[in-house]
Amino acid sequence: MMNDVISRCEKLVLTDMSDGMLKIAKGNLGNKANVEYQIADIRFMR
Repeated sequence: MMNDVISRCEKLVLTDMSDGMLKIAKGNLGNKANVEYQIADIRFMR
């Protein structure tokens, strides 16, 4: 089901404060052309 959702996205940006969590996410989802992984702190996002 998750791959169906991801495949319908033109671009999906996954963020987390932790590089380790992003590595886990990337390990679970794999490399997809439309998925980007970024370190971000939501306290400073607008």
